[in-house]
Amino acid sequence: MTGSIFLLKDDKELLEMKESPYDSEDLLQQLLKDYPALLAGDLINPLKPRRWLLITREMGVPDT
Repeated sequence: MTGSIFLLKDDKELLEMKESPYDSEDLLQQLLKDYPALLAGDLINPLKPRRWLLITREMGVPDT
């Protein structure tokens, strides 16, 4: 599934941002650690939006 969202820049130029997969799960986890607002808590309850707190990153599990 691919999609696009658009950003209207200050100079009124419309910037199309296309959906793409992350290069790795590690990158996704790092982005969520650095920017917890990426998790949309306001979509769950707009009157009392969820706030997220990172306890720890996922622990790696050996596959062998």
